[in-house]
Amino acid sequence: MVPPVTRSATEAGTKKLFEEALPKPVRAPRNERRDSISRTPHLLSGLPRRTSASSSASSRVRLGTASPLDKVAYLSPADSYDSVENLRTQLDDLDERAAPSGPSVQAWADRLRYTEELLDLIQEALPGMDENRDVVISMRTGMVVLEGTSPPTIYGFVTAPDSKGVGKTLIEHAVNLSHERAHGGRIQLTALNGTSLQIYEHWGFEKDAQGRRMTLDPATSSKWARVGSAWRLGAR
Repeated sequence: MVPPVTRSATEAGTKKLFEEALPKPVRAPRNERRDSISRTPHLLSGLPRRTSASSSASSRVRLGTASPLDKVAYLSPADSYDSVENLRTQLDDLDERAAPSGPSVQAWADRLRYTEELLDLIQEALPGMDENRDVVISMRTGMVVLEGTSPPTIYGFVTAPDSKGVGKTLIEHAVNLSHERAHGGRIQLTALNGTSLQIYEHWGFEKDAQGRRMTLDPATSSKWARVGSAWRLGAR
């Protein structure tokens, strides 16, 4: 799936929601986990799959790093593989240096595995993405894959488990990119489960009648405001 506002009790509650909803699988060794790129992650099997490239290298979009909010890379899908691998490396480092002790050990391992499955989904999708309209918004500790639909659709969203405020930052960048592309800042996505649905609602997304497809319109949300030339979350 930006260090805007100081962390609050609400953000702490959001982190707790992530941890409580994770399944409890036994984490496989890294070499076995990497093999999962060739399969659909079980937690994400409801999303559409991409299997073929849609444009040549000569038509790749290179968007640079310009942003009114922070130093964030706006990459074409073909230029995003290094960012995926950098996040994988961080997961290995976290596994060695940041694992907690006591009852939370399993929850930590589960969260690492869930994060790696999200990276699997993104890496598997990159070859079939549209190089002319789709964008990967990448930070050192997270990324969001934004399809150039109308309004733009978040296909993949992932942050490192120890990151603080990165998800909020990525959402702000996605909203502002949508605004720059004349979609009014509106973005949409599909919630993977009840926990992610609650988190997106916390960021101002509203669900459809079926309860999974969600849309964010910053112009009508009480959680968003224009600050200078940018949309900001929690600025009202």
